[in-house]
Amino acid sequence: MAMWTATAWGEDAPKLPTVDEIMAKMKAKWAGMKSIELDANGTQVKRTTSTTTRHVAAERGEKDGKAFVRSVDVFKVFTEKPENKTEMAEFMNLNDGRFLWVEHRWPGGALEGWTVKKFDLDNAKQAGFKDILDDMPREMGEAAKQFNMKVVGEEVIKGQKMYVLEGTLDVDKNLAYSEKWWIGENDLLRWRSVTTLVMGKERMPAQTSDVISVKVNGKIDPKVFEYTPPAGAELEDMTKKETK
Repeated sequence: MAMWTATAWGEDAPKLPTVDEIMAKMKAKWAGMKSIELDANGTQVKRTTSTTTRHVAAERGEKDGKAFVRSVDVFKVFTEKPENKTEMAEFMNLNDGRFLWVEHRWPGGALEGWTVKKFDLDNAKQAGFKDILDDMPREMGEAAKQFNMKVVGEEVIKGQKMYVLEGTLDVDKNLAYSEKWWIGENDLLRWRSVTTLVMGKERMPAQTSDVISVKVNGKIDPKVFEYTPPAGAELEDMTKKETK
């Protein structure tokens, strides 16, 4: 998979947009989205290498003359342990249009547990919670500035031209993180990201994420945004504390 760069093309290189221009287009694109469903796979490297999955669904709508956003974001981490055992941790944020449910689950293993917190949605937003549809472009724009991202070329992935962005965040003189993103030129989605830990001359993989499927402006089953705390989970109802 060849990458087109200004250096390789010389004077005939296609003009690439700036990061700010890409982020502005992304913000406009996401602002016009009515819904999105997305699945991604990845890896995390800490003391061991774990595999990850992420499922996101979000939609905008209107009911009784009022606009609303509903969303669910489920992130799972699978870590291989001795004796061919796999430990799983699950983190979920679900906005049902009225409440924000935050669920953490560790079935088995040293940190076995299942906790659920329930927040009033308005209070959660005041405390900083933002929905995927509203927050993804802002979050990526802030990260692009933090890592001083630059557009370094183009690649074709899954039949679509992608802008390739790279940047580095210096933690101290001996430690840095580098980021590399692939953003679709047409759909303005980040299809792939790679984070690398840089220690002097040594480079070590830290995290990857690859989108494996996405559907924009399709119909989403309303049941996706319904939630009932499961039996056995430890429920902390923050709405009662918030009203005191």
